[in-house]
Amino acid sequence: MGPIKIKYFASPYGELVLGAYKEKLCLCDWRHRKNRDAVDARIQQGLKTDYREQDDLVLDKAGQQLRKLCISHPDLAEHDKHKM
Repeated sequence: MGPIKIKYFASPYGELVLGAYKEKLCLCDWRHRKNRDAVDARIQQGLKTDYREQDDLVLDKAGQQLRKLCISHPDLAEHDKHKM
């Protein structure tokens, strides 16, 4: 088994943590959130491995797709501000 490769992604809505395990995206969540430590521990225990900040093609592709989403839907940030 290999590690869960993670990468941080800055979006207009907040910073995300992306994770890949066995060449599949397994995590896309807010980096700064309530219970971040508990969520991370559950993922690592469930997959019986740990996080390693490392470049990965799956994470790069997820980042590209998120960038496209942010560019094509700039109104999402405004919509979320009104919900708060």
